[in-house]
Amino acid sequence: STTALNAYVGPKTSRYLDRLDRALASEGLGAGLHLMQSSGGAATIDAAIRRPVTLLMSGPVGGLLGGIWAGGTAGFRDVISLDVGGTSADIGVAPDGRMQFKHLLDTRIGDYHAMVPMAEVDSIGAGGGSIAYVDAGGQFQVGPRSAGAEPGPCCYGRGGKEPAVTDCQIVLGRIDPAGFLGGRLVLRPELAQDAIARVLASPLGLSVEAAALGAVRILTDSLVQAIEMNSVRKGYDPRDFALVAFGGAGPLFACDIAKELSAKAVVIPPLPGLTSALGLLTSDISYDFGRTQLQSLAHADLDGLAAGWAALEAQARAQLERDGLPEARIAFLRVADCRYLGQGYELRTPAPSGAIDASFVAGLKQSFHDVHRRTYGAAFPEKDVQLVNLRIVGLGRVPDIAPRALAAGGDTPDAALIATREVAFSDVGFVPTRIFDRTRLRAGNRIAGPAIVQQMDTTTVIPPGFAARVDGFANLVIEWTK
Repeated sequence: STTALNAYVGPKTSRYLDRLDRALASEGLGAGLHLMQSSGGAATIDAAIRRPVTLLMSGPVGGLLGGIWAGGTAGFRDVISLDVGGTSADIGVAPDGRMQFKHLLDTRIGDYHAMVPMAEVDSIGAGGGSIAYVDAGGQFQVGPRSAGAEPGPCCYGRGGKEPAVTDCQIVLGRIDPAGFLGGRLVLRPELAQDAIARVLASPLGLSVEAAALGAVRILTDSLVQAIEMNSVRKGYDPRDFALVAFGGAGPLFACDIAKELSAKAVVIPPLPGLTSALGLLTSDISYDFGRTQLQSLAHADLDGLAAGWAALEAQARAQLERDGLPEARIAFLRVADCRYLGQGYELRTPAPSGAIDASFVAGLKQSFHDVHRRTYGAAFPEKDVQLVNLRIVGLGRVPDIAPRALAAGGDTPDAALIATREVAFSDVGFVPTRIFDRTRLRAGNRIAGPAIVQQMDTTTVIPPGFAARVDGFANLVIEWTK
């Protein structure tokens, strides 16, 4: 299946990447072209052309990497990344700043098994363009249908007839019609008001405000459930994590989601719309090589293990050297696919470094028990562990990106205050709310909710009961105060 997928996408991928590479060179770009893989590592263009199957489903991984980086700059190692755009939301969980990987049997492309390493990032149909409607059974629904970019939400004035969640945010006063995209697109609140009244409020017997708040609540609940699927049900407690929210719509919903999850804090990066792109720059060059070697760890063939991993390391080294990586920037990680004897599935297990001896085998067994306990809630140390596949991850280290420091200011963000307007929130309705320009905020500024922070690529909602501070790297760190 994997070979067939690789052969199917190979010719078109090869031609496209060759054209792209030549076009970039003709524009004077001196840096080599690298491409994100589904494993979260970058590949050179030559390696990507050889194994294009590794590029499938790589798009959302940049957001997870960007969330990990942004959370780290704000002082949080355990992060949940939430990338919400117009049509979908991508969710990733990174304990201790480490990506999690899908089980190989779950790495599907449509109906086909890809069987290549894929970071654990899940997507749902929830975003600013999600359409709110009343279904044939009289139920209030939001998404997964989306208005998309064309015609877009009704307030765009491009012919949309069904209200989207962005229309609801407009009538609630959370988005400035004149400041959307830095004023590049002037929104029409009256079109949003009419659509909500016609499609939602009238059939449901609600006010426009109540209908809009209901739509936002439904979408928020969908995002909360998706995050719980990726955290609680996999053994992680959201209370130990910071929620890093970005994308065009993530900061609009982040605080309400964090309150439901009892998350430690909310982090809004300085440029939420570019956080996924930034994540691409944080990724090392990475290649995953594997081979099957079925054996019981109770009777491990140490020579066979050593020879197998040495051969894989040689493959990885050869690829990294072809990419021009110097020895000082090359590193290797051992991984094993293991299972208890008799199980029909295996788990990706970190393997110890160093000499392959009895101590190594004991360490690998314990590592598998730990992974199994975290994944399924139980481990069985008395059971024999069976090794199925050996893997080597070859890494070409890239220089770390240094976050840009923000000039310090006082506690009071008066210089960033641009207006006060009525904004609606659950339980309190419309209340006077201060509006801030994020570009004028300085490190040390503190903002108590209710407040709105505007910038070109997103709007951050700070509801009543929340307080935000601006850290030294321009992150907005928001916490629940009640």
